[in-house]
Amino acid sequence: MVIKDEKTKKSLKYSMVDGVFTSLMTGFTQDYFTPFLLILGGGVAHVAALASVPNLVSSLTQLKSADITEKLRSRSRVINIFVFLQALMLLPMAALYWFGSGTAVIFIAVVTLFTSLGSFANPAWASLMADLVANDKRGEYFGWRSKILGFVAIGSTFTAGFILHQAGRFDVALGFTALFALSF
Repeated sequence: MVIKDEKTKKSLKYSMVDGVFTSLMTGFTQDYFTPFLLILGGGVAHVAALASVPNLVSSLTQLKSADITEKLRSRSRVINIFVFLQALMLLPMAALYWFGSGTAVIFIAVVTLFTSLGSFANPAWASLMADLVANDKRGEYFGWRSKILGFVAIGSTFTAGFILHQAGRFDVALGFTALFALSF
C-alpha cells in the first residue's frame, strides 16, 4: 500500500506504534485477570462477574461516546483522554494484592473501568482511522496491521506467562504486580 500524503503516512505510523503498545498491554493483562482474581480470593461468582460485567458495561458506555466526542470537538482528544484513564487503572490493579482480603470485588470494578474506558475510545478511533485509510485500502491495511499486532499480543502473552512462572518461585502476586505496572 503506497501512501503519498506525508501527514497521513505519519498518522498511520503513530497508529501502528500505538497498536503495538496496546497489544503489549493486552497480552500482559487481559488473559491474566482471572488467575489474579483467584489469587485475590475470588470464587466462582467472582469469575462469572469478571467474565461478564466489564463487557456489558463497556458496551453500554460506547452509547455515549459520540456525544462526548461532539462535546469535546475532537476525536483525538477523546482517544487520548480515555486511553490515558484506561492506563491509569493499571496502577490500582498493580497495588491491589497488597491491600489484603476483600479485594476481589474491587478488582472486578477496576477491570470494569479499565475495559470501559478503553472501549469508550473505540468509536472515535474507528472514525479517525476511516478518515485516514481509503475505502479500497482498508482491507489491505487493517489485515496487515492486525497480523502484526496479533503476533505482538501473542508474544507478550507468552512473555507474561514466563514472568509469572518465574515469579512463582518467589511470590506469584509480585509477578502480577510487575505485569500490571509494566503495562502502564
